[in-house]
Formats: sequence, C-alpha cells, structure tokens
Amino acid sequence: MAQYDLGSGRAVRLGHRHQLRQVYPRTASGNTVPSRTLSGGATGLSGVRGLVVDTVNNELVVTNINTNSITVYPRTASGNTAPIRTLSGAATD
Repeated sequence: MAQYDLGSGRAVRLGHRHQLRQVYPRTASGNTVPSRTLSGGATGLSGVRGLVVDTVNNELVVTNINTNSITVYPRTASGNTAPIRTLSGAATD
C-alpha cells in the first residue's frame, strides 16, 4: 500500500515486517533505497494495515491491526520515532 504526498511530491509506502518505508522521490524507479524509514520499538507499529498522509496537519496516520490502534507521527518522522498520539482502547471499537 502506498500514498502519494502531494506536499512533498514523494511516495510513502508500507514496508515489510510492519515497518513504514517512506519517502521515495516521485520519479524513483528500480531498486531504490528509501530516503527515510520509520521503524523500531518506540514507533508502536504492529501489523500495519493502512496509512494516510495528512498534508493539512503535516501528519502521517497509521492503522495497526495487531494492537487495534491508530498511531500518528509528524509527516517527516524517521528512525525509531514515537507517535505524537495513539488512539486505542475499548471506547474506540
């Protein structure tokens, strides 16, 4: 799954092992290394199923199926970055 970030003109896509591999130049092709990768224990990513690039609020919104949660990051987050907020719990079902 991928989203196109109209604000930066780059592609954001889901990677393997529940990571977000993000920010490929719009014109990238072939075996291109991502400019940024969001992964690690602090991210809270677990079974990533979807993402939205929110260019109005400069956020990356991610759904996590393993933890039944939504995690939100700054749009330019990379590395082992913790979410700026997490939605989860019985009231969110």
